Amino acid sequence: MSEFKHKVAIVGIGSTARPGNIHPTKTWKDLVADAAYEAIEDAKGMSPRDIDGAVIAYHGEGVNEQGGIGGSVADLLGIAPAPVFPHCMNCAGGAVALNTGWDMVASGKYKRVLVMGFDKEGDNINYTENINISFDTEYDYVFGFRHRDGFELMSNYYMQHYGYTDYKAYGAHSWQCHWYGRRNPKATTYGKPMPARESLEHPGSCYSIMGEGCAAAVLVPAEDARYLLPNAAETKIVITMNVRELLHFFELRCCNRAQWEIRDLAWKMLELARPTAPYIFADAGAPCVHGTCPEGKMTCGNPFARVDRATLDQ
Repeated sequence: MSEFKHKVAIVGIGSTARPGNIHPTKTWKDLVADAAYEAIEDAKGMSPRDIDGAVIAYHGEGVNEQGGIGGSVADLLGIAPAPVFPHCMNCAGGAVALNTGWDMVASGKYKRVLVMGFDKEGDNINYTENINISFDTEYDYVFGFRHRDGFELMSNYYMQHYGYTDYKAYGAHSWQCHWYGRRNPKATTYGKPMPARESLEHPGSCYSIMGEGCAAAVLVPAEDARYLLPNAAETKIVITMNVRELLHFFELRCCNRAQWEIRDLAWKMLELARPTAPYIFADAGAPCVHGTCPEGKMTCGNPFARVDRATLDQ
């Protein structure tokens, strides 16, 4: 297996507000479009036409009676002819889709990948059939079972069958989910009081409540993220300057009116340069060190101590 060519960065995210609720007035396409466009908009300077590949995770035909939704999603979002690869991985779909998107960018084959995952109770399929195909037998819908109910029962049966009575691990996972939800303005539980950790350490913590919504993220090579991320993002660069360029750099960037980060860097560089060539860099720095300030009315009014080169020759 060849090595990956790129590190990968997430430069845009989007999601449905309050995904723990049901959204009867929106179809699965509405949910996908809302989250996808929000993620693309969050990736500053990017448009749907910049996407050259996408991945979408969903629960399969039980949601919308459509197996191959790739073309529909590409047409919906206006990203065609970019391919959209559907994943039907149930509750693991979001993680698998994100992993696939990461591989697509890291391999170098794709540069702008949109990753999406949605859940919807059902648009084109009636409630009875939805329940029926969500579990293993034909008659579970009579009892109101769906797969999430079944998994809760199976988890508790496993614990009891093998004699495990400690639900601290389940409680810790549930508590962490609550913690994140209280801090996300879009979450259903945002701003609500945190439950006690001990209150979650019981068999009911195995149960998950189904909601409707979509989440999306835009992935790009890490080196391309620099012009999409905010200007405050750290950037590491290596530069080479000759003496003339160093003197010019110090004159521009040691000035009090230079941006503070580059000014601090310039003075540290000058401190290293002076011991190496004391005579050349003795009066290096802002223009006021060896001449007059060129800033006019914009002068800082606080010039650095002037260095008289004539005294250096004596």
